[in-house]
Amino acid sequence: MPQMYPIYWMFMFLMVMMILLIIMMKLYFFLIYNNKMINLLKLKKFSIKW
Repeated sequence: MPQMYPIYWMFMFLMVMMILLIIMMKLYFFLIYNNKMINLLKLKKFSIKW
């Protein structure tokens, strides 16, 4: 199927980009949330371990 090949690669590229974007957003929000939690719970020595 020569006609489906470029569409398939474009779809794969879009999927990879979306996954990378979601991972970056999750890491970004996790870092912000982690910093807020550390600032709020410094007295309890709260630490998130992944």
